[in-house]
Amino acid sequence: LSIEILDVNYVFSGKVIDGYIDGAEIFIDQNFNFVKDNDEFSATSDSNGAFNIGINDESLAACLENRPIIADVPVGAIDSSLGEITNAYQMILPSIKDSVDANAAIYVTPFTTLLGDAVVQGINSSNIDDEIPVSEGCSDIANAIAINISNELQQITNSIESSLGISFENLLIDFIQDNSSSIISESSAQKIAAFFPYFKELSDEFDTELSNIHEQVINTNVIIEEDAINSILSSSDIEEMPLSFNAIYETEPNDLGWFIQEKIRANGAKVNQDGQLEHYTCFTNSDNCITSSRTLDALRNASKRYTRTSTFLNNNYDPENYNYQLVIEDEQRVDFDINGNPKDRVCIYQNWLYLTPVNAKENFITSDRYSTGASDGSSDNDDCSNVLANK
Repeated sequence: LSIEILDVNYVFSGKVIDGYIDGAEIFIDQNFNFVKDNDEFSATSDSNGAFNIGINDESLAACLENRPIIADVPVGAIDSSLGEITNAYQMILPSIKDSVDANAAIYVTPFTTLLGDAVVQGINSSNIDDEIPVSEGCSDIANAIAINISNELQQITNSIESSLGISFENLLIDFIQDNSSSIISESSAQKIAAFFPYFKELSDEFDTELSNIHEQVINTNVIIEEDAINSILSSSDIEEMPLSFNAIYETEPNDLGWFIQEKIRANGAKVNQDGQLEHYTCFTNSDNCITSSRTLDALRNASKRYTRTSTFLNNNYDPENYNYQLVIEDEQRVDFDINGNPKDRVCIYQNWLYLTPVNAKENFITSDRYSTGASDGSSDNDDCSNVLANK
């Protein structure tokens, strides 16, 4: 189960495992957006969970081996242990090459999915402003993201090994065939995977909310937060799963040339066994800190930290004299006291206007900025929308 060379055909062979999944769509995510795009290479798993993805181009294969591989498990697929899938979900292996180097295998499982935040953090550290098109999936920018992901993956797996004595190689096993570990086991995999349909449902709801606002397709990512991996692996009973959220996109210009670059990041909110969102911490009544709502506003209130930066740009607006940017910053965060205990919830909403005059003088930049907005921080607040509504 590796990368094989057959004549000029490079074959990525592996398995999708919760039980062995028959009928999963596996694709190499060339542009890191967790979505099967047109022109991305894919296959369908068989009754043993096995798949083969063939590539007829050596340089393309060398690129793709440094990309994530993702399994979309649809309703109607068959889990060899649990039977027919009734709620769709997704699993991920963050880097094919890192996996092959560690264990000479390409297995996509609940345990490799725990490492998925490496992809989100790798994207965030690249500072891209928009989703990469598949046509640029092997560009220098995309390759730099792949390097970031490998670095993040190494940090995560080093932390797991240091804390729990579980190596990256241990996480990459076929745990049905090799049942020597009490932690990397099929029963543990099933407990983790039970939350995956909720993650997909959340992502789909957030996609719809943003797509309706901007009247174009927006993709969001909901992944298990990396800081929670050690506690998940060491727990015999998983009651909640902390999530990491990420969205980066650019809208099409309107008739006047204005467009939006938007970045939304959140972490610390939790999904419980019933699929509800729970707050990272609760400052008021517990009833205020759990919700069935699947909106970005609910995610903001539930998160340890939520930031949404919307930058309005117009490249045709007097570019010879001024560069204009209107930036809206929406932030919610939990602050901590000196002992590391949650102290209060801070809610911030600001509008910034940045004016940067074009100056002919070399190495000389001037800029003006103007802001309006509101902020509030208190220890009796669990809903930033209500707090800021009258400010």
